[in-house]
Amino acid sequence: MSWWNKKRGDDEPFNEDLPGMTPVYVPMSMIVRSVIYDAGFSNPEAVVASLGLQTVSDDVAEMEQDASDRRLDAIEPLAPLLGVISAMLAKATVAYSVSELNEDEVTEEMQKHLTDQFQRLALGSAICAVSTLIEIGLVKMNGEALGIGPNPTDMNPEDLFGGSL
Repeated sequence: MSWWNKKRGDDEPFNEDLPGMTPVYVPMSMIVRSVIYDAGFSNPEAVVASLGLQTVSDDVAEMEQDASDRRLDAIEPLAPLLGVISAMLAKATVAYSVSELNEDEVTEEMQKHLTDQFQRLALGSAICAVSTLIEIGLVKMNGEALGIGPNPTDMNPEDLFGGSL
């Protein structure tokens, strides 16, 4: 898979539409392994093996875990915003799904369970996507707020839904 990354020290553009950019090959297996580690599986190498990818020695697995820890530390400032987005998406998904069913068949307990499951899935997906985009250089974290909207650290998902989460 080819990803775009900035050229360093070369004034010649690779493409007129993307000046200063050149394709860089990133093996899909590397991306898959990063996602598996970033997802927080208790035994990431077992997941790797279940997908038919080559497992690694304990030393290399420890290095991959360290790399994952660094990727996750880098996106920690985004955690509140990703949490709010995943909570909104989960609540909307369950509400829409229930509206399409016979609402009498879906208990409040089932709705809460589904919302929790969808939120975990959405949050994990968002975390893995953002950490991967940063890792391959398509997104940069510069630590500066854009000054648009609320501060993510001030957000509380329960405030968005009147305390119903």
